[in-house]
Amino acid sequence: MNTSKYNQVGQEPCAPDRAYRDGKCQERREADLRFFKSKGTARRALTDSTGTLLTTLAALVALLSAPTPVMSQGEAGFIGSWKDLPLAARGAAMGNAYVSIAEGGYGYLSNPGGLSHLRERSFTTSYRFMNFDRKLSLVSLVFPLREEATIGFTWVYADYGNVETRSASGRPLGGEIGQDEHQIGIVFSKRFSRRVSIGFAGGFYQWKLDVVKANSVLFDAGVVLYIDNFLYDRESIGRLFVTDIQVGFAIRSFGSSFIINTSNYHEASGSSNLGQTISAQFPRVGALGVSGRVLDGTLLLSTELEYHENLGPRGKFGGEYELAEQLKLRAGLDRGALTAGAGFYFNLGKSELSIDYAFQAQRVDERADHLFTIDLGF
Repeated sequence: MNTSKYNQVGQEPCAPDRAYRDGKCQERREADLRFFKSKGTARRALTDSTGTLLTTLAALVALLSAPTPVMSQGEAGFIGSWKDLPLAARGAAMGNAYVSIAEGGYGYLSNPGGLSHLRERSFTTSYRFMNFDRKLSLVSLVFPLREEATIGFTWVYADYGNVETRSASGRPLGGEIGQDEHQIGIVFSKRFSRRVSIGFAGGFYQWKLDVVKANSVLFDAGVVLYIDNFLYDRESIGRLFVTDIQVGFAIRSFGSSFIINTSNYHEASGSSNLGQTISAQFPRVGALGVSGRVLDGTLLLSTELEYHENLGPRGKFGGEYELAEQLKLRAGLDRGALTAGAGFYFNLGKSELSIDYAFQAQRVDERADHLFTIDLGF
């Protein structure tokens, strides 16, 4: 969307009471925990006719973690790892340093506080092309409310493909298992003054691994400060080398946890195992960033410091240059990985269409990811 429309902005069951007293039960309990929480390469196999439950879900678990581009550096191994990937091409191309900008019908992904800048309805769809049969996509519809607030409805879908089921000896069992995730949510943002905008997002999250399901509710919150508007003297603003200065802060995935119960899987596979109940927690993420325009507003620069509960602090930097009114070029660094892309803008009478592309290099020996976003304002 043209930013000129925006305001710059099979074993004996282990009873629970035995689990920590019996060494064998403890060992099996730990194996079950690794089954659902490990993202490394495993070779567990599906139950055979004897009722022994060993599954090859490790390959699937590896796919679950695979969306993160730096598995070798520990950026997997947690629930909902897809949330660590940018889903909108503009921000992704700028090194994902987008928490202080948060523009477009997709800006809530980085900071729901920035969504209130929209002055027209926006329909957004985005798709991230990845290897290993993974899919990651987004659809959102956003409506302005009385030119001071915005409400939106969103859906994110992540799919990690299927893997063949095998016995403990490696014999194919003729079936497949798959895993996917959905998040359906609502976002609301309000601009309380010319200086500050605050937003909140909440969503229903569903995780499914074969016949095992788990649900949760996710929450995000954010704020954007428009620093230029703290300067009442317009002449002073005109003399600034850097203009349209914005500061953004966001907290993502707070208060988000869910329970995984494997009893359905054991029952469906014919095992006598009672299964396990595992509590999983989404890692919380906090981000603080600042952005501004130089060169008479043609160059937008942004930097961001993000703190991930599991991975620690991470830095991001990016820029966007307006080569022409209909074309913008972007580049950045996202935790050391090169990003680049471009945005194309079209005037369709009373509507505006933007098509954004982003390239994200991998920091391990994999193919790069490509991301496309279409945003229609009407």
